[in-house]
Formats: sequence, C-alpha cells, structure tokens
Amino acid sequence: MDRVKVILFSRYPMPGKSKTRLIPSVGESGASYCQVVMTEKLLTELRFYQIEVWYAGGDKDLMKYWLDRKHSITLKEQVPGGLGEKIAGAFDSAFKEGFEKVLIVGADIPGLSGNDLDTAVSALNETGMVLQPAIDGGYVLVGLCKKHQNDVKALFCSGTINWGKETVLAEQLEAAKTANVICNKIGTPLSDVDTIEELPVFVKATGVTIQALKEPLTTIVAPVVNEQDSIKEVITNWMSQSDHPDRLNITICDGGSTDGTIAAVESLNLQNVNIVRTSKGRGNQIAHGIESSTGDVVIMVHADTFLPKSFDSIALKTLRTPGVSAGAFSFSVNSTDWRMRLVEQAVNWRSGSRELPYGDQALFSFRRTIDSVGGVSKDHPLLEDLDLVKKLTKNGHVVTVPETVITSPRRWQDLGIVKVTVVNQLVLFSYLYLKVPPATLSSWYYGGAQFWWLFAAIPLLLLLVLLQLFL
Repeated sequence: MDRVKVILFSRYPMPGKSKTRLIPSVGESGASYCQVVMTEKLLTELRFYQIEVWYAGGDKDLMKYWLDRKHSITLKEQVPGGLGEKIAGAFDSAFKEGFEKVLIVGADIPGLSGNDLDTAVSALNETGMVLQPAIDGGYVLVGLCKKHQNDVKALFCSGTINWGKETVLAEQLEAAKTANVICNKIGTPLSDVDTIEELPVFVKATGVTIQALKEPLTTIVAPVVNEQDSIKEVITNWMSQSDHPDRLNITICDGGSTDGTIAAVESLNLQNVNIVRTSKGRGNQIAHGIESSTGDVVIMVHADTFLPKSFDSIALKTLRTPGVSAGAFSFSVNSTDWRMRLVEQAVNWRSGSRELPYGDQALFSFRRTIDSVGGVSKDHPLLEDLDLVKKLTKNGHVVTVPETVITSPRRWQDLGIVKVTVVNQLVLFSYLYLKVPPATLSSWYYGGAQFWWLFAAIPLLLLLVLLQLFL
C-alpha cells in the first residue's frame, strides 16, 4: 500500500494579523478565532490520514500548545519564500521521507472533507498530479506522486503563476503541461474563507455564527437549592460585573427549592434571567441549564459565588487563545481566617499546575466545546465539575486566570475548616483512584455530623493528599 502524507498549510492565529480582511465584519479577535475554528475542523475531518502541519507565524511551542493535545500531528515551519516555494519545499520534504503520494491543502477551506482526500488519493493511481478547484479561480488541494519529485520546482517555482489571482488554476495546469506532468482536475469546486462575502461558507461548514464571532452571547448557568438568602445579591453582582450585560443571560437551575428562592429570583423582574426546574443534583441541574441556554460562552457558577469585574470579557479572551478548551477563575473565600488563605493557596496551586479547577471557581467554556465532549454528566450529583474538566483536558488546555471569584465561607463555618478539608480530600481520592460512584460520594459530602469519625483518619488522609500530588 502506498504511503500517503497530507500536509496542511496554516498560520498561528494572532488577533490583528490573522484573516485581516474579515476584521471589519467580526473584529480582530473574531477573525483570529475564525482561523482557529477552520484549522481544528479540518484536522478533525482529515484525522484518518497522516497529517503534517506546516505553519507560519508563532513558533513551535505555540503550535504544540494549540494542537498537540487534541490532534495527532507533526509540525514543521514553512520554508521561506512565496507560496510556490513553500509548496515545492513541502513536496520535496515529504518525498525525501519516502512518501509515494502527497496532498497539500490550506487550513481555510472549511468545506473540505475526508471524502475529498479519498478522491484525490484514488485519482493519483491513474495520474501524476491532481488539483481540486477553488470557486475563486485557484485551487484548494494539490496532490503529486513521487515519480514527479524532480519536477516540483518547474511546477510551482517557474514564475508563471500569479499566486492569489483568479488565474492560478489555469496557470498551474499550464505549468504542469509545460513540465510534461499529466494533471487532472477532481472534485467539486470549494471556497476558501478570506473575505466578508465568504463568511456564509464558514457558518454553514462550522455551525459558528457571525454573531458568535463578532458579539458572542454569554450564559451563566447556576444550580440552586434553597438559596433565598443569597440569590438576589449574587445575581445583582453578576449583572453589575459584566462588560456586556446586553449580551448576558442567566439561567437559574432549581433543583426543588422549598424556600423562597424562586420568588426571590422572580422579584428581580429581569428579562435576561430565566428559571429551569429539574430534579436535584448538580450535574443534572447544570446539564439541563446548558441545554436550555442560548449562549456561545457558558459560565457555570455556584449560587454562593461572586464574579470578578469584566468576567465575560476575560472568559472570551481566554477561550479564544489557541489551544484552550476551558478556563476558570482563581479561588478566594470571603473570610478573614488565616487558615482559609492556606486553603486558597492549595486550590490555586492545584488548579494552575495540574489544570484541575473545580466548580467553585466558575468554570467556563464554549457551548460547542462542552457539547463536543459529551456535556455535563447528569448522573453526577457531585463532582460533575471534575468529570467535565477531565473530558475537556483531552480537547485542549484548561486555564486558570489570575482574576478571582469570591466564595461564601458558609460550609467551612458550619462544619469546620479541618473537617471540610478532610472530607473533600477523601471524596476526591475515592472518586479518582477507588472509583466510588458519585451518588455515594454525594452522601459523604453532604452527610453532616455522622462523619466526625473522619477526624481519626486525618494522618491517612494526609497521605492520600500527597499521593494525589504525585501519582
């Protein structure tokens, strides 16, 4: 069987430098993120082939941070020169590695599919070179057989091709003819996405709307049960701390409150706050809240947590960083007790160094990313946050930003700092290493006074904490 390599030409996305002709329509950040979405979509489409990404801009470390965790690829920096020299250099490199058939595609062709590559590989059994046309007069795919290794400069560096013009396809066919290389056109003409007029092609292929690129909506999803004393205050905080309250909606996911929580929310009379009623259990509540939401960015917030200023802008900027699948805020507790500073330091160390934030840090991600990893587990009444983070880390990095949320100290005050810390570590270790079901762990976590016996196990639990750090 012939060895086949697919080479993807891409650029490291940088606001203000990527997809600049889209900036008047969707802004610098939106245009750069357009590049991110198209590249990642194409890599997913082509995942059954051996892929090598030839990049320009950025550096290898940035490219690895962006793509390594989600995609099985190799990376090479594009050779100097014009597009013809870059294409010739890529073909020459692959042929020297022993590949018999090599395909080169651009990263800004969202409509390209694995079927198009299958067609190209099959066609190369009958001819030496193939081109798939672009709608604008260029081409979106070029394939070449190794028998033409010595013809690459004549094919792409002859000086007869006006790269970037609508005559590229015709000129490339003529260059092949001059070099005595039989070249066939294949497939359906496709569009790249460089201009505002081509954005509908991007929307159709990716499902990401122009609104999501330009002015994305943010949804706060908050699971609640009997929060009448605090719910109005935290909702007011969330609204006041938003940079774009006109693009913010809040979904309160009530798990069967028996106090005045619902009445308190309704008394605010806010058009962008809606209530979802479902059965109790944080995973189930959050999952239903996300399903009913319309936001492009989802921030999962506990009902006793206050958000920092500009939280929505911070979340969006973080998520649009290439390679980031989710984020969270740094952790703080509204308490003057010095022992809480130790708790905060431990949480923020774990969150930053191990990419393992929890729900009380207000996890955030794109809705499309959450959906792509299977969403929040409805059968997790507890540790739904850890379960989600574990899935998201397979999709990219989970970043903890320096801005802090402020969480109520009520659980530590009610049960004691040492006891809460011990129970938390026992629950965490039991879930990660002993595979205890979340329902059982929920009874431990919310068990109350009957778990005072845990104090006798403090030395053992300290050992468990150390094991978690190094296993």
